[in-house]
Amino acid sequence: MKRRYIDATKGSIIKNILFILYPILITGLFQQVYTILNGVMVGKVLGSQALAAVGGSAYNLINMFINVSNGAVTASMVVLSQDVGRGKRDSSRNNFKTALIIVFVIAFSFTIIYYFNCQYFLTFLKVPADNIAIATEYLKYYSLGFVSNMTVLMIINMLRGLGESARPTILLIILYLLNIVFDFIFIVILKLDILGVVLSYITTHTLMAIGLLRLIHIDYGVFAKNSKFELSILKRVLIIGIPASVTSFLYQMTSATLMSAVNSLGSAVVAGYVINNKIENLFWILMASFGVALTNVVAQNYGAKKYDRVKKSIPAGLLVSSLMSIVLSSTVLILVHPLVLMFTSEPEVIEQAVSILRFLMPMLIAYAAVETFFALINGLGKSIYSTIVTIFGVVVVRIAWVTLYASKTGNVRTILFAFPLSWIITTLIYLVIYYIIKKKYLTEELEAS
Repeated sequence: MKRRYIDATKGSIIKNILFILYPILITGLFQQVYTILNGVMVGKVLGSQALAAVGGSAYNLINMFINVSNGAVTASMVVLSQDVGRGKRDSSRNNFKTALIIVFVIAFSFTIIYYFNCQYFLTFLKVPADNIAIATEYLKYYSLGFVSNMTVLMIINMLRGLGESARPTILLIILYLLNIVFDFIFIVILKLDILGVVLSYITTHTLMAIGLLRLIHIDYGVFAKNSKFELSILKRVLIIGIPASVTSFLYQMTSATLMSAVNSLGSAVVAGYVINNKIENLFWILMASFGVALTNVVAQNYGAKKYDRVKKSIPAGLLVSSLMSIVLSSTVLILVHPLVLMFTSEPEVIEQAVSILRFLMPMLIAYAAVETFFALINGLGKSIYSTIVTIFGVVVVRIAWVTLYASKTGNVRTILFAFPLSWIITTLIYLVIYYIIKKKYLTEELEAS
């Protein structure tokens, strides 16, 4: 397959963002198709309790692992993108090897922690008694696939860091199609219940991880004798990755705290919230895809010392992310009933899911600026600022809102208002941080250059 690399240091910034974005969005659509079909198979075949178990606090704990690992993934991609901007594409084999070792250590550590402690974590998060057993079984065995999962995500994002667009898209589409096939085999045909969901995930990601490791060795000589683990690359990844991982961990911790408050309202509310998450997941896929695209654009231009283009990426990014938010939320609100009926036929669960979607969808626009500024900071390699913003704009706000007020109301909408409230406050803090960054890292460096 002929590889085409994107040079984000030239041409229209919006076109560069969109050019990197559109193949990731195609991948995201396939991911959403998988997410919906997986939810439909679990909800329709295994029931709403299984759906609540798979998508409730167990899902939050899995996301905690993914978000922490993504700090290392994003940092490795940024370091590689900056090196590409500096004309050091030929040394990428060492970037790959260093990144793979880092992600293996993180993923294996989470596997050990979750495998032996998942019931304690789920009990602490107040998972309803009728869901605790199935949620524990699901999380315990799901963690066995963490190493394969993060190996796949690391390699895909490193290929994007090199400026590739076609292959990462095709490879991820294959991954999601395989996942759908194995879901159907293990859940519907073999009727392996919750274990079928786990086996599908592990089988799919293990096969893809093996194929990708072979691919990067053939193309980049990652496991050749002249490739090596570089401490200098490790140091750069850690400087960016540790703050990013802490940020993601804190972000997900607050979501787990919020989920705990939702758990106290009963299985029907939990199932309704899980359906909201399954549908809303498309928005997060879009935002994550946009974040990867903008991070690449910023990192390449920062590495090439084109600081004026870095500054111009903010209004361009805000335009793209805002339009995406408006189009998606409007579409979901129009189709809310048919979408919910795909997952369940239980009236109480339907009522809860529709109510939550109608409440949260219009507020997603508040997150557009958050992802834009977050991508800018990651692209510059200054992720410590994101950690500061997350602590005050997300952790403090959400935990204070939920524990001091919302959890006492017994109202799911009041609890979930923690999300848009934190996004608005985070955006305001980011505006201050952006002014500091622009003055310290862009204006002064522009003058020096």
